[in-house]
Amino acid sequence: VSIGTLLEESLKEEAFDPDVVERKIRQILARSESADLTFKKVTFGEDEADELFTELLKPQAHNYIPTGFNVFDKENLGWKRGHYVLIAGKTGDGKSALALQTAVNMAISGARVSYYVLEQDRQEIGQRLMANLAEVKLNKIVDPEKLSEDEYQLVQKAVRRLKHRLRKAEGRL
Repeated sequence: VSIGTLLEESLKEEAFDPDVVERKIRQILARSESADLTFKKVTFGEDEADELFTELLKPQAHNYIPTGFNVFDKENLGWKRGHYVLIAGKTGDGKSALALQTAVNMAISGARVSYYVLEQDRQEIGQRLMANLAEVKLNKIVDPEKLSEDEYQLVQKAVRRLKHRLRKAEGRL
């Protein structure tokens, strides 16, 4: 079970309150078997204002990896290099699709990416990837008999593009 799922289940009945969310995340991480998972709350006080301002003026674009989502990257530069990113939301909100497409985009741009899933197998991930790359609805990839001839051609073209991207990314995606 993912941390996001545990958090979602534990917050179902409560209104959004940052303190409640923080408490729930800490409880979930305390029960986690992974020693690598930590949570820290960051606050800034008046004493840190000058130091923070000086740090903020340093160029930082090289510390970020673009996600491949232009609107997001324009505003946020991407994701900070070396950081773990948790994507949380309700079931069916598109968390897996977002994470997979972001991982693919980052890998294509040359970044080293690890994509870990707890709830999907290789076939499900492959189907989502193909649906996204071919721009064909997932239900048609899952049941190929529903594919039109044009959609079948789009899938074949997506497979060729994926092979090319894999070669370009030295076999990692």
